[in-house]
Amino acid sequence: MRMLILCSLLAAGASQALAQKILITTTAAPLEQATVSDIDFIRSTTPKWLFTIDLRDQPQGNQPADAFLEIRGDIALTNGRSVQDVLYMKTKPFLLDPARTLTNLDLRNPDLKDLYIFDENKLEALGIKGIALSGALLPAGIYTLHVVVTKILNGQPTGEMSSADIVYIFRNPSRVELLFPMDGDRAVSPFPLFQWLYDGPSSQLAIYEKLPGQQSPEEAVSGVPVLETNVDGTVFQYPSGGVRALQPGKTYVWRVSGRALSAGGGSEDIQSSLRSFTVSRNGGVSSLSSLLDELEQALGPRYEPVFDRIREQGLASTGSIQLNGITITTEQLRQLIEEIRANPEAVRSVQVQ
Repeated sequence: MRMLILCSLLAAGASQALAQKILITTTAAPLEQATVSDIDFIRSTTPKWLFTIDLRDQPQGNQPADAFLEIRGDIALTNGRSVQDVLYMKTKPFLLDPARTLTNLDLRNPDLKDLYIFDENKLEALGIKGIALSGALLPAGIYTLHVVVTKILNGQPTGEMSSADIVYIFRNPSRVELLFPMDGDRAVSPFPLFQWLYDGPSSQLAIYEKLPGQQSPEEAVSGVPVLETNVDGTVFQYPSGGVRALQPGKTYVWRVSGRALSAGGGSEDIQSSLRSFTVSRNGGVSSLSSLLDELEQALGPRYEPVFDRIREQGLASTGSIQLNGITITTEQLRQLIEEIRANPEAVRSVQVQ
């Protein structure tokens, strides 16, 4: 009886081993933009590395397995339009023994390629063909490659399939717009808050001192920056230590450069215009008018009528700021603005008195 039970367990274990799937791992190039030629990777005349697919089998005994690979491509644009199966590729069977690594460049090999379809009609349905012919970038959206690998034993597909997705999110950032400090502001804090608009994930902020005798912002940025730093996001608070302090009474020029990664490891720098500001001579915080501009931006369009009323009536500040009936300093107002930026829905009402 014990021997029969033992044999049953061994058989069950062997069946489970045969059913084990191929392990699949994908690596995508860090792209933020691409062209039709890039995603049509089999026919591209300028092929670049786009992805890597790592396959590893868990063989039964010493019997190596073959496999074949299928790839399907879908597109979902940010304007809501989408299409499936823009491309389809199937490889010929290949040996794992027990692992295999393939890139999109490897898949161009005629000995490996079995079937490849790139449906330009589906691109036309998204309005992409004209863009491709002009040599411009693909529109912003999510571009997904669905990868499926099927195991083959003794010349027959086992039915065991493994899958993974390769996803690209193309933002195609095209501009950098500076927000704060305002251009020409002459009452900026020695530790100003910098803010700008950019669609990419990171950018570089550079600040230059405008030296005596320099007449234009362009002359100022020809020198060595006071501070140059990479920023994840679009907000940077000038630190109070560890860097060269901004001096009261001096004028500074700043700009932001975005960097968009493209296929083949290249990048495209996108630079903002130049802006200047002057640090307050008394070393105080930004002028109240500048802070009000920041407050308007933080509150968003819901309170635009309040600030329109301020401008239309020519209202000017008395220099006193109150929050819920309690007088606060301009520095406390700045901290409040940062809290509002993080959670604008927490504001119940805004009144001008």
